[in-house]
Amino acid sequence: MDDSPRILPSVVDVEEPDSPVELYRGPLRISMEGGDRNLEGSLSLHLVPRPMIRFEGDLPGPWPAGIVKHPVKLRADGFLPETQAWVASASYGGEGPHPIWGYLGAPAFRGDPDSAIDEVRFALTNFPGYKGSKIYDPESRIRSYQRLVFVVGGFEVTVDGEPGRAEAERQVLRSNGHLFSHRGRIRKIDGSAFLVEEGKALLECLAFWFAFSAGRWTGPVLSTGFRDGSLVWQDLDLPPLDRFLGGTAWLPRFTDLDFGGTVDRMWSLWNKSEWQRAMKHVIGWYRLAQTSGVVETPIVLGQTALELLSWMVLVEGGHISGEGFNRIKAEDRLRLLGGHLRLPTGEIPSAFKVLRSFGAGLNAKDVPTVLTLVRNAMVHPTPKHLTQLESYEAVLEASELAIAVLEQSVLAILGYAGVFTDRTREWRKDGVTGDAPVPWAAPS
Repeated sequence: MDDSPRILPSVVDVEEPDSPVELYRGPLRISMEGGDRNLEGSLSLHLVPRPMIRFEGDLPGPWPAGIVKHPVKLRADGFLPETQAWVASASYGGEGPHPIWGYLGAPAFRGDPDSAIDEVRFALTNFPGYKGSKIYDPESRIRSYQRLVFVVGGFEVTVDGEPGRAEAERQVLRSNGHLFSHRGRIRKIDGSAFLVEEGKALLECLAFWFAFSAGRWTGPVLSTGFRDGSLVWQDLDLPPLDRFLGGTAWLPRFTDLDFGGTVDRMWSLWNKSEWQRAMKHVIGWYRLAQTSGVVETPIVLGQTALELLSWMVLVEGGHISGEGFNRIKAEDRLRLLGGHLRLPTGEIPSAFKVLRSFGAGLNAKDVPTVLTLVRNAMVHPTPKHLTQLESYEAVLEASELAIAVLEQSVLAILGYAGVFTDRTREWRKDGVTGDAPVPWAAPS
């Protein structure tokens, strides 16, 4: 008998990637102009073609005019309170019943959002794998090293990778769809109860942390609150979710992952309104830079995010006045930020050979100068600037470098002191992996 910790319970019951998750089956009531209609139907979570909570069933009686593409009110007694929904498609003609389907069009929940709970369980989609501690799934009899535990503001957060995900990943690679990749749980360290609103506030912060860790939106999805093992609340409001091939992660691939106090530090900043607003923008831009598929996007959005971080660290941190900051050139803002955070923003890394040559030809020998030069050529185009952008390889390397500097800046601000995938290393040859200690934590 395996004495390893057991895998967390799952909030979804699905066997294949991209498959819907049935949440409810039974009576539904649709309220519309002309009265209410009762029908037998279901509510399901669908991830393709886009994430939605979908309802479907057979509408009895004569067909109601004007129902398609108009808002209605949907209710499932004992499961879903009255919620706005949209009818997307239905079968016309005759006396019925008429097959009908649609989706929820407003934030929704089941249960009591004002209740006290002692645990929240959730799912993540398309979150990358990592090397964690050992867990055992008695159902599949699979052992894996996919448990991650970290502490945030008096809460313990546990994340377990789904068993047997390798085959599921091969399937989702072909569809570029969605995979329920991880199970999560939030509990108070002391085991005490907490309000649903407290859990939702932490889940929002975690959603941005997971997005930053993965380079794409991953959830949490179907966050479900329990009290003494009984379900009392479930969030049916779906967050943005990216497809499998969008974005790449900074998480180490071959080294034990340990967030340490990083997420706790983010939570402390998150509870300051200015920092929360800034982090939402920065991580949103970081994610968009990774998933847009346009090579120029990371350069423009990366510089924008870095200048915002520079303001937050230098001005909000009391190191320089706002007036003084506004007099500084863009490359100097990046240079000051890099110096304050102990980032390696001096020489352009040797892995970026084309960009180094490109920069040398324009007397741009350090990272802030070359990134600003390429960004300015894009946002202030002139015939001269456009000639500077003719090297696609240089622009591509500048794009990768901008993402690298941005993610290192965020990690340094949050005090991460572990190992990460360093995009600036020449790790694709000679058996060298991308795993490396963060430079600001290295011994001087």
